[in-house]
Parts: sequence; C-alpha cells; structure tokens
Amino acid sequence: MMKALPYTLFILIALMMLSCETDPPNPFDVYNQIPVDTNQIDVSATSIEGLYKNIFKPTCANSGCHDGSFEPDFRTIESSYNTLVYHPLIKNDVDDPIDYRVKAGDHQNSILYRRLTKDLGGNSGIMPLLIDPGNDWEEKKDEYIKNISDWIDGGAKDIMGQTATIVDRAPQMTGFAAKKPGSNPIYPRDFGNGSIIIPFGEPTIEIYLGVSDLESPISNLSVISLEISKSRDHFANAQVYSMTYLSNPPSEIGYSGQNVDYQFRATVDDPDNIWDLGETAFARILIQDPLQNDVTMIPGRFSADHLKIYFSIQLQ
Repeated sequence: MMKALPYTLFILIALMMLSCETDPPNPFDVYNQIPVDTNQIDVSATSIEGLYKNIFKPTCANSGCHDGSFEPDFRTIESSYNTLVYHPLIKNDVDDPIDYRVKAGDHQNSILYRRLTKDLGGNSGIMPLLIDPGNDWEEKKDEYIKNISDWIDGGAKDIMGQTATIVDRAPQMTGFAAKKPGSNPIYPRDFGNGSIIIPFGEPTIEIYLGVSDLESPISNLSVISLEISKSRDHFANAQVYSMTYLSNPPSEIGYSGQNVDYQFRATVDDPDNIWDLGETAFARILIQDPLQNDVTMIPGRFSADHLKIYFSIQLQ
C-alpha cells in the first residue's frame, strides 16, 4: 500500500511558516474579564497558578510551540487549564492509550505527565522539545514534574481551587484524507505545502473525515456538511456536500501520524470544475453532537494556520 507522508513532517514546516506570523486570538481571554477575588487564589507551586508561572509560561509557551500555534495553549492560565483538563487527545500513547491530556486524580493516565517522562512511540521526543536560553527546566525538572503530578493527583483544581469535573467536550478531528473511489491508498500530501494532492482529471474523489468523541458514540454524531472553498478563511461561496457515516470505516494514517478510523465520507464529482490546476481549495466540517447545542466547526475560525492547511486540497 502506498503510504501518505506522515503529518508530523508538516508540523516542522508549519513551525517555520508560523514563526513570522502574529499569535492567533486566544478564545479563553474572555475569562480574564471576569472579576476574581485574588485573595482566594492558590499560588502554591502545585496549583494551576504556580504551574503556569513556573512551567507552562516560561517553558512551554515559547515561540512556535504552545503559544497558540498548538494545543495545549499555554499563553494564559485560563487557556492552559481549559486545553488540558479532561481534554481529549490528538496524539495518544500507542503502547498504552488513554483518554485525556489531564485526568484529575490520576497523573499516570494523563498525557501531560507522559509527554514529560516518555518518548511516545519512540519518535515524538520528551517534552519540552525546545528550551529558551536562561530557562531553569533542566535544573528543576524533577521538582517541576513532581509539582505537575501532585496537582493532577490533587484533583487538577482550577484557579479558584475547585476540583475538576468531566464536561461534554466537542468532537475532535483525528484525520482528513481523500482517495479515488474503489482505490485503497489515500492520496499523498505535498511535502512543500501539506495539501492533499489530487491528480488533475479525476472524474470523482472521495473525501474522508476521522473524528473522536469521548462522551458520544461516533454513530450518534451528525456531520452536517463538508464545505469546500477557494478561500482559506471565507466560506460564503463554498461548495457544500453531505457526508455519510460508515459503519465499517477504513483505517489510514491520520493527523497524528498514526492510523485512525475514517468514519465519514463525502463524494465530490468533477473536482476540475470546482478549482483549477495548481489551485488550492480549503475544506471545513460542521458536526452536531446530540449532547451539545452548538455546532462544532473544524477547522474553527481561530484555528492555527497549519490546521487549515491540513484541510486543504490541490489539483496537480
């Protein structure tokens, strides 16, 4: 079977592209506008405040890493907490899969702790991958990791000292791919820009989506539509397609570089009539979770550019 280029390579490309861009908006900044009694805030080394001050901000939110370019988002205490606690994973531990970035009360089954102590799959590296000059991580690594595990085991409390509880999370994307109908291999991605390469002249292509949801069975999710636009950020004139749920989904390489199930499929006829040779088209997915009122849009309005590129297609 022809192998698609692992998406982890595109992350390196995205880092170079993002280094010259401004940070994306932080969707959790609204929490900074809520009045807080600072006398009630736990600022100890094993609190979310202490972890943010000593570890997340100086060590993890450096440029091109978790500065809003990639989740978890360590730009603020609020974004750190909300993209960690009971948050589903993009890259899991293939040797011992778990559910959350941080599982309150259980640091051993929290991917945050594992990423600091284990090289997942032998090709991910142990976090942090990059350390800014003058940072004290190497000097205090054992102490800092112990502080993180103590915070998790103590209930992963928020800034007001409230123990974390499970909430219904939005569906998460695990992969976006395309293939020729009746053909097994997925189309490869362009090494230079990360777009899916569709041979010019194909009469029909099939587009696949892989998703995960910890609270709802995938069969209960409804993919409202697949939209394809010539603009990366504007979909007013997008082509709209329906996606069908597959009870026996194909397994192919996904966003994390690991194989995932692609549970939804759309058929696109005459792609040559939609966009021109060499032109890039951008896709987004609208998903309805029956446990939520809001529709999930992937990529979202404020998603990082590398994710929008991952959802792009180019005729070559």
